[in-house]
Amino acid sequence: MIRFAWYESGALFGIRYDFDRGDALPWHAHDKDTAHNIVILDGLVRLVLPGAERLGLAGDVLDFDNAVRHTIRCESTTARILNLFLNGMPADYRTLPITERAGVLGVQIGDTN
Repeated sequence: MIRFAWYESGALFGIRYDFDRGDALPWHAHDKDTAHNIVILDGLVRLVLPGAERLGLAGDVLDFDNAVRHTIRCESTTARILNLFLNGMPADYRTLPITERAGVLGVQIGDTN
């Protein structure tokens, strides 16, 4: 179960993810507005790209080509990352309701299902 919450501080914007062993984000890619670095706050994660993998431990920052499809997988008992957006909060995110700013992937805060 992957839990997430927005992180905002001044002009900085990110999304924090908390993983359990084996959790992985869906395969995805980004445009320039949603490009991010991965800051590993705790645990061990694997960044998987087609034909390449990179491990990251707490304290590491993974910088990569966000236009390439990728996933991030937890390789330790638990892990916490911060996807720190390179260009601040995307404009489309500003209109999202507060219920979509934290929750569980697939189940947002406020969902009754």
